Amino acid sequence: MPQHQASPETPRRKSWKRPQNPDKTFALRNLLNLIFIILAIASIVIYFVLPVETRAPYFFACCFTAVLIKGVEVCIRMFSRKSEES
Repeated sequence: MPQHQASPETPRRKSWKRPQNPDKTFALRNLLNLIFIILAIASIVIYFVLPVETRAPYFFACCFTAVLIKGVEVCIRMFSRKSEES
């Protein structure tokens, strides 16, 4: 089977490499990601363990908090990359 070769006019993509020096927000972002994962797992446990009548407020509060924390982490990541590029 012949291998596909890029045409000469097609530029090659740069391969991604992990940054050697993590930025200042790296530890904070890792902590926020850890909290997000714990809350996501807690939401799943709440959904399947608690009775239907009582689980709704706990489930939605846990899910909303997890999504909010993930949003904060994404904003920190995007804004720290923008400041590095400029």
